[in-house]
Amino acid sequence: MPLESPGLGSWHGEGLIPEEEDLAYKIANALEWQYRQLLRQGEQFAAYNFREYAKRRTRDSFREHKDVQDPREIQELMQKGLKELQVMKVCNSGL
Repeated sequence: MPLESPGLGSWHGEGLIPEEEDLAYKIANALEWQYRQLLRQGEQFAAYNFREYAKRRTRDSFREHKDVQDPREIQELMQKGLKELQVMKVCNSGL
């Protein structure tokens, strides 16, 4: 089953040396985890408008950056996503 992840396009592992294949797989897994966590955290908002905004923003952001190939830019986007996830957790915790 091919993995669809931002920055990797449709990745099948074809033509990559084993180290690159392993790295691409790890990045794809990390991106998939982050995407799912952002969507799940967005579901935790009590207000309908906040929930829908969080889900829409997550989907749109991942779609917008799906063709990014630069490893540095992918890392920056992942860091940004982690920060947004932390903010969402704080907002949902009631602090």
